[in-house]
Amino acid sequence: MRVESDMKLHDIQFSAEKLYRVIKRMKAKMACDPDGYSPYLIKQIISALADPMSLLFNSFLSVKDIPSSWREVIITPI
Repeated sequence: MRVESDMKLHDIQFSAEKLYRVIKRMKAKMACDPDGYSPYLIKQIISALADPMSLLFNSFLSVKDIPSSWREVIITPI
């Protein structure tokens, strides 16, 4: 996803609908991610998780802080 060069963390919003669509497009492999959850499990329960996840993500961004473990990510260009 491309963003404007002047984009700030507090400008970003996560909607439950967007999270739901993104998670549903994930490959449903059984291997766990670094946090210990498999994409298959997340895909199965995303309808219950989308709203709380969007609230959590938006709250982190509203205070302009991201948990330190989230700062170490692998970004794969498309």
